[in-house]
Amino acid sequence: SFLESEIHRERDPNTVAGLLKMFLREQNYIDAKHCRSLVDALYPNRTLGTLQGSSADVSVMELVMREQLPKLESGDPVKLASVRNIVREELAPVAQSVLAAMCSLLNKVAAEGQVNRMTSHSLGMCCGISIFPAMSTGHASSVLRFMVANYRDLFDTT
Repeated sequence: SFLESEIHRERDPNTVAGLLKMFLREQNYIDAKHCRSLVDALYPNRTLGTLQGSSADVSVMELVMREQLPKLESGDPVKLASVRNIVREELAPVAQSVLAAMCSLLNKVAAEGQVNRMTSHSLGMCCGISIFPAMSTGHASSVLRFMVANYRDLFDTT
C-alpha cells in the first residue's frame, strides 16, 4: 500500500511510532475500569494532595515533571503481585499480548537510552497515555514506566 511504501522509503521511526501510538489509542485495549485498578494497585490510599504534600492545586503532570510521584521502578513485591494479578486475571488475552509486546519493546528502547535519548521517563511521557487512555497523563506515565521496568515479572516471557 501507499502508506507501507512511504514508511519503508523514508525509514522514519517517528512516523512508525506515531502510527503505533494512534493505533493503540483508538483500540483502547485497557479500559477505564482496568486503568483505575492499576492506579489503585500502584498508588494505594493516595490523593493528589498527599502525593505533593501540600494543596491539591498542582496537577499530576507537574508532579511527574518535578519527579514527586513515588518511584515505582524498584520492583516492590506487593505492587508487582497486585499488577501481575490485574494483568493476568482481569485483562482480555489480546490486551495482555499487546501490553506484553509493548513493554518488551519499550524496555529494549530504554536500554539504549544513552544512544537514542529515550529513557524510561521519556517513554512513559510519550506512550503512557496512548496505552492507558483513561488515566491522567502522570499516572499513565508512571504505570507504564513501572510495567516496562518489571515486564519480565509481570508477563509470561518464556
